[in-house]
Amino acid sequence: MHHLFAGLPVRQLGTAPFCYRFEIPAEQVGLALSCGALVYLPPILLATSERIMWRCCLGSGIHQSARTVIAIDIRTNTEITLASHGRLVSCSCASGPAFEGAHIQHGMRAAAGAIERVLIIDGKCAR
Repeated sequence: MHHLFAGLPVRQLGTAPFCYRFEIPAEQVGLALSCGALVYLPPILLATSERIMWRCCLGSGIHQSARTVIAIDIRTNTEITLASHGRLVSCSCASGPAFEGAHIQHGMRAAAGAIERVLIIDGKCAR
């Protein structure tokens, strides 16, 4: 997003390292600020880690915990961050296929027609 926002090329972003930070003139991105104002774009921590996970880690304070703590965010991508002794280690993997029904051998994915009908008797779902 940094590079798209700043109008910079993105081809090189598909290779490591992913840590880019820079300042650009505010006028370059269409911001009418003081003459010579700069926009600071902080480094991308990991190309696959999402902002929500980093907000979770910072907001919960796990980076300051004396204990070893793990934070997990399961959505389209699963983000996992382990905090231990002030150090954060993160990883990410695709979890969308697990929810979307990839490689289903029996049954079907969650799509139109997956649920044919629901029968409720006395406030309870009946089979």
